[in-house]
Amino acid sequence: MLIQSATWEATKPNKTHDSKNNYPIVSDQIRCLIVEKRRARAKYQVTRLPSHKTAYNKLANLLKKVLAKYKSFIMNPPAKSSLSPSHIKNTKNNLTIHPIKIVKSNDNTNNWQTVPIRSPSTPTSPNPIIQKTNSFSSKNWFSALATNEISYEISNEVEMLSQEISNVQPKIPPIYIKDDIDFFDFCKKIKPFTDPDGFNTKSSSSGLKLMTYSINAYRQIIKFLEINNMNFHTYQTNEEKAFRVVIRHLHHTTPTDYIKEELHSLGFITRSITNCLQYKTKNPLPLFFVDLEPSPSNHNIYKVDSICYTKIKIEAPHPKKNPVQRLRCQNYGHTRTYCHHTPRCVKRCDIHLSFECQKDSNTPATCALCSGDHPASYKGCPKFKLLQKGRSSIKTNRPTET
Repeated sequence: MLIQSATWEATKPNKTHDSKNNYPIVSDQIRCLIVEKRRARAKYQVTRLPSHKTAYNKLANLLKKVLAKYKSFIMNPPAKSSLSPSHIKNTKNNLTIHPIKIVKSNDNTNNWQTVPIRSPSTPTSPNPIIQKTNSFSSKNWFSALATNEISYEISNEVEMLSQEISNVQPKIPPIYIKDDIDFFDFCKKIKPFTDPDGFNTKSSSSGLKLMTYSINAYRQIIKFLEINNMNFHTYQTNEEKAFRVVIRHLHHTTPTDYIKEELHSLGFITRSITNCLQYKTKNPLPLFFVDLEPSPSNHNIYKVDSICYTKIKIEAPHPKKNPVQRLRCQNYGHTRTYCHHTPRCVKRCDIHLSFECQKDSNTPATCALCSGDHPASYKGCPKFKLLQKGRSSIKTNRPTET
C-alpha cells in the first residue's frame, strides 16, 4: 500500500489526453459534413450502387478540401487589424470561452496580470467582489475566429454539392456493335436520332462502341438496330434496374404471393420473388431473392425484421465471383435480355438456341468460344480461365481506401 501511494504521488498527470486543451474547436458545418460522409459511405456499402458511390466520393473530396482549409486557418490565423466590428459581433454569440480578469499588480509598477474567475458555486471560490483594484473583465473574442471564418464557405459548398448530387443524371449504357458497317453512312443514319445532344463512338478490333448522351436517343437507336437485324448488345439502364435484396430465415414453402402482399403493405412494390436452391443438390433453401421496383425509399427495407409470422433478416446479395455468360450467344459480359447477337448452341456450336437443339445427346460437344471438345459453359474452357484471371488481377491491384 505504501509503494502504491508513493507511486501515485510521484507520477505526474498526463496532459496529453485532455481533449479541451489539445484539440481545436470544430464548427458545426464540419461536423455535419463528416456525418453526411459517413452516412453516404454506409449507404454505398449496403447498396453498392454507382450513384451512391459517386455521392460518397464527392462528399469525401469536399471534406478533404474543407479540412485542409480549416487547418491552414488554424496554422496561419488572420491579423487582428483585418477584423471588422460586425465580424466580431457575429463571432461573439458562438463562443464558449471562459472569462478572465486582467488585474493591476499591488506593487508600484505598471505590470498587469491575468487572473481566471472561479465559479461562485464552488466551495473553494473566494468572494469575487474586488473594490480596491483597477480591474475589468474581458473575453477572448478571437480564439474561434478561424472556425467562423470558413463556416459560411463550408455551408455554401455543402449546399452546392447537395444540388449537384440531386441533379446528377443516370449514366446511359453504351451499345456494342459487331457487324461490319460503313461507318460514315451509319453515322448519317443515326444522327437524326441523337440531335441536339449528339453521340460518340470508339472503334476496336472487336467492333464499334456507341455512346449517346440522352435516354431518348439511346432507345431510338436500339429500335433502329433491331429493325435492321444488326448484331449488338447493351446493358440495362439504371432507371430500369431492380433493387435486389435477400430475405433470410423464411421457410421455403411460403407462397411468393403472400410475401408480395406483406411487402406491399409495408410500402414496397416487388417485381419478382424467387426461392434459392442449393447449388449441387437443388434442394430449396430458406432464402428468397426479392427484386423491388426502383424507388428512393427501397433502402428502408433493411429495417424490416419480421414478415409472414417469421423473424427474418434482409441483406444485400453477395457479388458474383464468376463473369456472367450469355445464354444466347454464349459469350461473357452481358445478359440474354439485352443480347441481339447471332444465337449459338451451348453444346454443338450450331447457329440456333440451346433449347432448339435436335441432335442426339451422344454427339460430341463443341465449344462455341474456343472450338474445344466441351460445352461452352465448361469452367475449364481457356476463354473462361483467361477472363477469370483478368478479374482476379483487377481485384488484387485495386487501391484500398484510407
